[in-house]
Amino acid sequence: MGGRLSPQAAALQSHFERGLALGDAGHWAQAAQAYTAALAIDPHRRGPLLNRAQAWARLGQWPQALADLQLLLQRAPNDVPALTLLGQAQLQSGAVEAAAQTLLQAYQAAPDDGDLAQQALGSRLLVPGQEQAAAQLALELAQRGQLTQDMARSVLQLLALTDQGAADIEHFWQSLQLLDNPADWVHEGLVGHLLGAGRYDEATVHCMAWLQADPHSLKATDCLAQLLASRGDHHAAVPLMLRAVRQGSSEAQLDRMIRLVRVLAESGQHLTLAGVVCNTLVEDHPQEHLVWALRGRLLLQLFESEAAEADLRKALELEPEPASVSVLCDYCLALGQLGRAPEALAMLDQQWTRLVQAEALEPLNARANLLRRLGRLDEAEDLLRLGLRDRQHPVLAKNLAFILLLKGQYPEGLALLADRDYCGSPQGAFLQARAQGMQAWSGDRAQLPGTHVLLVSQNGIGDTVQFARFAPLLIN
Repeated sequence: MGGRLSPQAAALQSHFERGLALGDAGHWAQAAQAYTAALAIDPHRRGPLLNRAQAWARLGQWPQALADLQLLLQRAPNDVPALTLLGQAQLQSGAVEAAAQTLLQAYQAAPDDGDLAQQALGSRLLVPGQEQAAAQLALELAQRGQLTQDMARSVLQLLALTDQGAADIEHFWQSLQLLDNPADWVHEGLVGHLLGAGRYDEATVHCMAWLQADPHSLKATDCLAQLLASRGDHHAAVPLMLRAVRQGSSEAQLDRMIRLVRVLAESGQHLTLAGVVCNTLVEDHPQEHLVWALRGRLLLQLFESEAAEADLRKALELEPEPASVSVLCDYCLALGQLGRAPEALAMLDQQWTRLVQAEALEPLNARANLLRRLGRLDEAEDLLRLGLRDRQHPVLAKNLAFILLLKGQYPEGLALLADRDYCGSPQGAFLQARAQGMQAWSGDRAQLPGTHVLLVSQNGIGDTVQFARFAPLLIN
């Protein structure tokens, strides 16, 4: 007897269950009617009141939804589902600031709810003048592991619009870095921020610390390897890249292998290994134009002109139209090595408008190289000076230096080659020394007393042995 429902309770339960079924079927108007019938029996029952508010929200009838939710929250101010739905209703009705406050209250009542955390931060981002509050909330979410990369990006975009944008962004990244076990995207974002600000040494040091803290992080390995390679420290980059190739998933292996070959080739001291890897890639991916282009470029570097031309021609055949700037330029350089400079120059001329629009430097370099082979040194010089007018580029600078030497302008050509900051990239030892606060010696003897000078080889073993003979002169 004690387990039986009264007639009123049974009728309320029947209306409520009917409303649930109608809602599951998407019949929200009929569901609202069923919940209204249940509330006619007991106006204070939470379930029908909350569900009717949800039905009103589904129907876009926000005033009715707000009325039900406010009535519900008068009785239970921290009812999380009611607060969440109220915040959503306020957003829909344009009350953005009220919605942000409501959703924050809901999140504070249920701080472990990740979805609610995202809603609270998303609404705060919509309130004008609340940039600092949004950033602070984002850091609180990050401490709980609830901040996503997309939401962090939104916060950063908002901070960039403030009067102290750069300082605010710096503080945000540094605060994220101080969290316990920050996510990989935090490290990547901070490195990107430092690189964007030209703070290469700090970015390198942070990558090293990241990898030291998490030696098995593939992202940390990739990030540090690419950063070191971009700065010319190939000796340190290559082992990291090999480690990433061994550890990485099969989906990304081709990209990692291609990056590895490029670094091996750029180093100038691992060409045999680069060739072995290239041959493996061509065997494993014969229909991938990138691997043919990669091996063609390596062969071009080794002056194996016929093989380079064949590989690059194969890359052009496999590559979707239009051909990429780099592959087309490499192919023209291969033709130039084969004594077919006029043909290569004509090919470049046909594509010149498109190539120049790509704003890449490869076309300038390739065209200057072909002009040099044809003895048109003045044209080659003008083209290279044009490329170097607004930027520094080691390859263009070196080629300009050689053009000047060919023209007999020895002082300017030799001076350009001697300018390491302009004509070359710093080697690994220089980067490590600079990261530790050391300065490059300018050659001024007045700087020597009371100091130490670190001698670093930038050349192969033969040249190093030759140059080592002059070390006693520095000591004396």
